[in-house]
Amino acid sequence: MLYAHPRNSDSPTAAGGEAHGGVLAARGRLAGRFLPAARASGDRQVLVPALVIAAVTELARGASSTAHALLVEYDEATRGYEAWRAHELPHAARVAVAVGAEALVEAAVAEANQWLPRDRCCVATAQAVLAEAGGRVDEAAVFYRNAAEAWQHFGGAVELAHALLGAGRFVMSADVPGEAVQLLETARRAFAALGAEPRVAEAQALLATVTADTHGGV
Repeated sequence: MLYAHPRNSDSPTAAGGEAHGGVLAARGRLAGRFLPAARASGDRQVLVPALVIAAVTELARGASSTAHALLVEYDEATRGYEAWRAHELPHAARVAVAVGAEALVEAAVAEANQWLPRDRCCVATAQAVLAEAGGRVDEAAVFYRNAAEAWQHFGGAVELAHALLGAGRFVMSADVPGEAVQLLETARRAFAALGAEPRVAEAQALLATVTADTHGGV
């Protein structure tokens, strides 16, 4: 089975995407410095990741309205540019769901260029996130598995961990405890290696639920 020993070749956004803990204030200060420079550059390879990094950080700080505004700016910066629509979609999708702006990312997914392997990985993750948010259980389960396999082959520790966590949630609901434990434990270890404590806690809570349900059914 896939999902062992993820390679870390994530984008700068993914590498810094798990905004949490004591780093939030520092990231907020950094965003205040790098965003104006990114905007002034007029260069999408600088601006697009900067906007999404800032949106993730603001959401983690509890500033949902600011995160939403940054996501709108991301949409405007990439609209009409297929080559940029897929960039940073995974984090953009998670922010969009959190702030109720799914339509922005749905449009990006529909227009995204999928010529490159990384772009296809990003679209797969965004599709999974949107399907889960929309309650499309069967679709989400398939998309998360597809995303996990895509990121495993391409290389991307952060997004592989997210996809494994998502797949684990749906395997739990399908009452396949052995596979759920494997997926969730792999995700937990991956997030622990990244120092993403909120995601570690989420995986641990799901693992505890699977264990309790399994023992309860014995």
